[in-house]
Amino acid sequence: ALGPVPDDVTLLSAVASALHVGSVPVTGQLSSAAEKNPAVWLNSSQPLCRAFVVTDDDIRKQEERVRRVRKKLEEALLAGDPAAGSRGHDE
Repeated sequence: ALGPVPDDVTLLSAVASALHVGSVPVTGQLSSAAEKNPAVWLNSSQPLCRAFVVTDDDIRKQEERVRRVRKKLEEALLAGDPAAGSRGHDE
């Protein structure tokens, strides 16, 4: 993140806000001038973080991570509720 006191929560909030509010791709700040002085040359439609790229491989890895966690959750729910085995997945 860029700015006086960057932290993970601030960065996550900025990116999430840009994704939900804006209609342009979220790329971060492209100018190297922002590294030296975050108050100059900022693109106000982008979150206050360095430019980043999300690759197809990044997306595949995250999708696999979500599948694994969902499977663990399903197993935990079924282990705690024997009647859950007879329910459909659409509930």
